[in-house]
Amino acid sequence: MRSLLRERFVNAWCLAKEVERLGAAASEPRLAALCRTLRENYQYPVDTLVLSPTLERLAHRGVNEAITDGASGYARMLRGALGEPTAAKDDAPAVSSNVPTPGKRPVVLTPASPKGELLDVLAPAKFAGGMGGIFTIDTRAFPDGGTLTLTIRTGSAEASGSFELMTLRRHAGGMAAMPVARAHGVAPSTTRRLVHRFKRGERFWFGAWRADGTTGDGTNAFQVLVEATPRE
Repeated sequence: MRSLLRERFVNAWCLAKEVERLGAAASEPRLAALCRTLRENYQYPVDTLVLSPTLERLAHRGVNEAITDGASGYARMLRGALGEPTAAKDDAPAVSSNVPTPGKRPVVLTPASPKGELLDVLAPAKFAGGMGGIFTIDTRAFPDGGTLTLTIRTGSAEASGSFELMTLRRHAGGMAAMPVARAHGVAPSTTRRLVHRFKRGERFWFGAWRADGTTGDGTNAFQVLVEATPRE
């Protein structure tokens, strides 16, 4: 991947606040246009953006996707931006077609690797845009059940958050997401913990949205430390 980056790309990184400053002070039109494009495509708190020489957006990855995909997923993104064929062997495990699937990469927990992390921003509203704000937590490696612990930390920005851990249950109309643990109205700079004991391993959904009653267009970041322990 190093040779790919070195030979095919011009690589740079910058702080979001510096983009604002450079864009406001830029006397060169192309620099101002670059800063505007970076601001329009920025995803808090950290992201990767691939642009063409004409500032066309070719690829974009949020921090959570970059972490869970690893180096192979990052290389696939770069080759895809160049229009080259990519292998998808490291993609998320397949899910039955009758179970709706969040677009974000899952957190997969196993006895050998029982901890995971989510880092993202609050979605505008519950199920906004379909699967907005939904993550998958996969505990199928614990067939005899166990305890799932989620330690949630909200950022210091203005929006409060609502968080739900859900299990999928079949009913007459198909599949339904049923909350098993929740924390609503979690204020900025706050830590909350959700604990759920499950009888057998399964795929859970975790939702993170702006809390009802949050005013303005502001959002907030959140971090979730996820841990599964087997039933004793």
